[in-house]
Amino acid sequence: MSSSKDRQRAAARARLEREIAARAAEQSRRRKRTGLIAGSVAAGVLVIVLVIVLITSGGGGKKKVTAQATPSASTTKVSCVWNSATNPSPAPSGASPSPKPSPNPYLKNVGTPATSGMPNSGTQTMTITTNQGPITVSVDDAKAPCAAASFTYLAGKKFFDNTSCYRMHNTGYYILQCGDPSGTGKGGPAYTYTAENQPTDSRPTYTTGMVAVGTPPTAGDNGSQFFIVYKNTEDDPSQTQTATSILPGQFTVLGTITAGMDVVQKVAAGGLTPAGKSDPNTGKPKIPLAISSLTMSAGTSSGS
Repeated sequence: MSSSKDRQRAAARARLEREIAARAAEQSRRRKRTGLIAGSVAAGVLVIVLVIVLITSGGGGKKKVTAQATPSASTTKVSCVWNSATNPSPAPSGASPSPKPSPNPYLKNVGTPATSGMPNSGTQTMTITTNQGPITVSVDDAKAPCAAASFTYLAGKKFFDNTSCYRMHNTGYYILQCGDPSGTGKGGPAYTYTAENQPTDSRPTYTTGMVAVGTPPTAGDNGSQFFIVYKNTEDDPSQTQTATSILPGQFTVLGTITAGMDVVQKVAAGGLTPAGKSDPNTGKPKIPLAISSLTMSAGTSSGS
């Protein structure tokens, strides 16, 4: 009997141990499943966070583009120096001063422009009203700001009103020259300024329709005189291309004619009256070109 009871007790213990082991195994499996789910959730959250960080910080090899304001071209200003057209340059230290030159009777003193605040972007429109019809010029404030400022100032003083284009050249280079109230080629304002926008490396140096600033009365400096190019040097195949037949690139290009080139061509086609036997290719145009007024519009920014 005791042996039978022992076997029963042993069998009951074995069943209990199996049940305990099964329960432990089930709990272990549950813990693993819970851990995997939690890990997956945590990993998913981490991935989402990383994606958000990458997007907001410009990751993934792409830089975040931020719009930046650029300064307006119209707010950029330059300064200009206006030199006296009547006073000689100071002599070097220790050298004898140069003799004082005689006053130039052909200069017209109307003061000087402001020395600062000139725009160096955009364009202005120069309107030349003549007896043969109007001529308009797009003046380049960006490349010739001081020349543009000077012409604006002189136009405001009516400096060019009731003047004439007094000189034409018709061989090698083809220009009609204006802007001297005295009509002698020696006149201008009582100030000069340094050349700018010089086409020294261009061939042809000056092309049809260009308007450039002449240098008298002081060689190398700008005044009020200007010339209109009515024909390229290369437009005439009969002319031998030499250094002397190309207009030197020392003159400031002020702008380009946008309307009225037919007026210039008409005057040029009329020929000239030679100034003298020594220079038969230069003289007054036979068809007079009188300027009743010259005005300058307000500047237009290239960024507008």
